[in-house]
Amino acid sequence: MKTLFIGNSYTMCNDLPSLFAGLAVAGDIDPAASSGVSASGGKNLKWHWHDGPARSDIESEHWDTVVLQDHSMAALEAPESLAEYGGRFVELIRSHGAAAVFYVTWAREYAPETQSAITAAYASVAQRTGSSAAPIGPAWQNAIAAGGPRLYVDDHSHPSLAGTYLAACVFVATVYGCDKKLLSTTGIAAPETGGMLSERDSVLLQRVAWETVRT
Repeated sequence: MKTLFIGNSYTMCNDLPSLFAGLAVAGDIDPAASSGVSASGGKNLKWHWHDGPARSDIESEHWDTVVLQDHSMAALEAPESLAEYGGRFVELIRSHGAAAVFYVTWAREYAPETQSAITAAYASVAQRTGSSAAPIGPAWQNAIAAGGPRLYVDDHSHPSLAGTYLAACVFVATVYGCDKKLLSTTGIAAPETGGMLSERDSVLLQRVAWETVRT
């Protein structure tokens, strides 16, 4: 399966697309999994539609799945833009034979109470377009409640390696529907910082991902 990720720094941090494909391969879920990325820091879906290369990236190759991530504040500050451009992208993606998955982003660390509104905005556009939604933000809430590792870096917005790993696990569970097979839990490293994720944390985050997607 080939998956294209469209987004911004939340997608680029710790190379989420490669980690997602690598987990699918290492877990023998999809030995031929591959990913692509069309991302630019701070951008939203409106920018991707009008100014970025995302549309041509969708059209230039055969993708099985395309992930759509809007700006981290879009669901709160511009839900109408998320709905409009999310809908436009879904139509384009379907016209090229792929499935669309919305990347439900997480709340800022200092404003966890906003998660319900973020989740609702993505759920609305996903339901209206008949698409899937990967519940990354709700999984972050569940991992924090379970005493998992810190998911944020010091800016209280972007993901640590643990945060990106949890997002990748949620995408594996959403895209492939796999919840019974343990993925690789060793050698998970952050390409930007060289940090490592412990096996204990990997197992905990996988469990949270599967349980969140199932609910």
